[in-house]
Formats: sequence, C-alpha cells, structure tokens
Amino acid sequence: VDLNRFDYCLTHELREDDRCHRFPYWQAHCLGQMEYREKLLAPRKITEEELIAENRDFCAFVCRNPKGKERNALVRELMKHRKVSCGGSFMHNIDYELEKTHAAKHAFQSRHYFSMAYENESSPGYQTEKIIDAFLSNSIPIYWGNVNVEEEFNPKAFVNAHAFRSRKAL
Repeated sequence: VDLNRFDYCLTHELREDDRCHRFPYWQAHCLGQMEYREKLLAPRKITEEELIAENRDFCAFVCRNPKGKERNALVRELMKHRKVSCGGSFMHNIDYELEKTHAAKHAFQSRHYFSMAYENESSPGYQTEKIIDAFLSNSIPIYWGNVNVEEEFNPKAFVNAHAFRSRKAL
C-alpha cells in the first residue's frame, strides 16, 4: 500500500507506521461469525489428561484448495507415518462428506488430537481463522503461515512449524 495516497491504512500486515492500524483477518472473520463469538466468550477448557482419555484420531485436515505446497507436502509426509483424516474435498479420504460449515469443521477437528492449520502462504501478519478453528475444537494446531504467530498466540498452545529446521524434523 502506498501510504502517500492515504491518511490511514487498515491492514493485516505488520507495518512500522503510526498511520497503519493492524486488523488481522482472523479477528475480522471471528467477529463476523456468531458461532465464533459464542465459543470465544465461553470456551470449553480441557486438561491434558482429559484429552488423552478421549482416545482421538491422530490429525485432521480440512482443505478444498490444493495450492498450499508447504501444507500439502507436510500432510503427505505425515501420512507416511500415521493416518491424517482429510475431510475436505482436497485429499479426501474419509467415508462421508463433511458439511461446508464451521460447526461441521469444528466437530470433525474435535475428534483429533492435532489439526492442520496451514495458511496457503507465509507472510508476516497474515493469519486466517485456521488456528482459531483448531483452538475452538480443542485440537492442537500444527501451524504455518504468519512467522510472527507467537506474538498473538501462546506458543505452548500449538505446534509452530516455523520453529523446526525441516519438514522431517517437524
């Protein structure tokens, strides 16, 4: 954005300019969805012991867009070792069709210990609802995208793919 053309800027980007005000995409998305507001106001807390006792499946992946090369490569790598349940139309491998609603996505993710929360691209400050969906499902996000994600979310609450040297190490 050429700030010489504007007095102020509302953006998801991290900018060192007093005229730029950051409004992350995930916040705008959550504010616009009633079910997010309700869950964010009254989150279900779960202990590590309760999570383990639930005997969930390994990892959930919900995606329609095949463009995320990093994400797709990790899913394929994980599938060499454990089953990743793919509920979206891309890489679909479950025996039913997942409704295209946030409630259905959250219910699906809640049956898994981990959820893929990869953005289509990595850009400082760019972060969609993907990590929030996993959090609201009490599923541990495996996140890649915003390199500054730990400035907004507790780094002990998710797996940050950026913290690993390689996909294999992750």
